[in-house]
Amino acid sequence: MSGRCLFGGSDGKYILGYHPHGIISHGAWAAFTTNALGFNEKFPGITNTLVTLESNFKIPIYRDWLLAMGLRSVSKESIWNTLTRGGPDSQGTGRAVTIVVGGARESLEAEPRTLRLILKSRKGFVKMALRTGADLVPVLAFGENAFFQVYPTGSPRPGVLNYDIGLMPYRRPVNIVVGKPIPVEKVATPEQGEIDRLHDLYVAELQRIWDAYKDEFSMDRESELEIVG
Repeated sequence: MSGRCLFGGSDGKYILGYHPHGIISHGAWAAFTTNALGFNEKFPGITNTLVTLESNFKIPIYRDWLLAMGLRSVSKESIWNTLTRGGPDSQGTGRAVTIVVGGARESLEAEPRTLRLILKSRKGFVKMALRTGADLVPVLAFGENAFFQVYPTGSPRPGVLNYDIGLMPYRRPVNIVVGKPIPVEKVATPEQGEIDRLHDLYVAELQRIWDAYKDEFSMDRESELEIVG
């Protein structure tokens, strides 16, 4: 995980947007539910929570495992509670949540050597940032889409004995770059114009990350970053 754009300190709060979703978001798990990539050292004073679908917590045993890993629901109520009632002052300072913004729909775009994001219509996280006063932090994972081989629609399907079939990911590198925080002022009732403005800044920072690191971490790419929905 790149530490070139650091933020930290127990006096702020943050919403991290992770891109792309990939098939299972393995990079998000490694970076934001464990300290395997050094989150605590790179972002001191921040307690981060990865959030996932509410429906995942309705599955017996799996629910308990998610809770043990520190995950919480991506529901508005859950994020609100984390960013307004958590932290040492019980007002959310020193807390962060990581949202895989593209969601399950984006997993359908998870083809190796491409980066197609579902982001145009995803503005709820920006509104939540305004309501809670949490700075927005784009995160781009180079290689997330390469963990599994995905066959495009209309292509010949492999047989069941083909080595590309399986539930385990390939052992391939993922390079996670955390972007520069976008400052957000708390607004009780955000206006659409301000939501759109911050969303544009967020997209621009994602594009900056891609342009800055694509030749280092995505040398085998077949296309550029695309926002397709």
